[in-house]
Amino acid sequence: MVAADRSLRASEVGIALLRPSNVSLYPRDFELEVRGGDDRRMARLERAELDVLLTRDPRELAAIVARVEERTTPRRASEDHGGARGLDTLLADLGKLLAHPGDLLLSVSLGAPLQEEEMAAGGPASVPSWLPTAWSSQVAGEDLAAAFERGAMTLPRLRAAVARGGDAALDAVGAEMLKAAEHPFASAAFAELLARSGRARDVVRLVTYFAVAPDPALAARALASSPAPELPTVLRAWLEAMLPTDGAPAQLGEDPQTSSGARLTACVSSLAPYPHLYRAVRPLLARISDAPPPPASS
Repeated sequence: MVAADRSLRASEVGIALLRPSNVSLYPRDFELEVRGGDDRRMARLERAELDVLLTRDPRELAAIVARVEERTTPRRASEDHGGARGLDTLLADLGKLLAHPGDLLLSVSLGAPLQEEEMAAGGPASVPSWLPTAWSSQVAGEDLAAAFERGAMTLPRLRAAVARGGDAALDAVGAEMLKAAEHPFASAAFAELLARSGRARDVVRLVTYFAVAPDPALAARALASSPAPELPTVLRAWLEAMLPTDGAPAQLGEDPQTSSGARLTACVSSLAPYPHLYRAVRPLLARISDAPPPPASS
């Protein structure tokens, strides 16, 4: 569509296939929220010029398409971008569409996840290397984390891949999630997937991730999205294990990586935006030497 749009714009007709309409698609209040956002995947197109173009004599349209193809074929031989290839078919389909009254909308899908038969038949040429074919493999979680960390995989496709893999996929990403120092962004994404799964067996793993994550704030957000009722109790017990067993105050220290007191303070403070978790762990601050005052409640 983009290549055909460029070809028609540069042709003798000078008409765009993809010209946004001046009429808003969304209600006015909602339009302000989605304007220019990454999540916007639908737009209303201007159809008036296309209606006029498609009323031309079919023989004239065929001649225009032939001249466009003739002009773009030499470049396409080396780049194979598609250009005007199939422009006649595209215009024919568009003519059928515009034969009906109404608004012309362009919708871009999120990208459907690969189906099992595609994975089996497509081979290495069509299946991304990061898409696990066996979730029991030791490298399944590693491949996903590496792909997400380098930007080869988006969060929606990660969700789709894990959802299709079921419990085995959740177990794989849950184990890999604990290697937060190696891939902090992937671990944060894995934690959100695990938290929203609602599985009771993931509670300890999520709390463990919270205790070791480089950024407790990201881990706290994942914890807060978990519906597990036992989470606050397990969270407090785990963080309490970071305190001296003899009841003495933990030294705050200066390095949050080596001082249990400083790390505990950072963890508890990161839970302040989530009252149901913060109430369970706030009393632990009294066990820390020179503990800072708790955040003011809003």
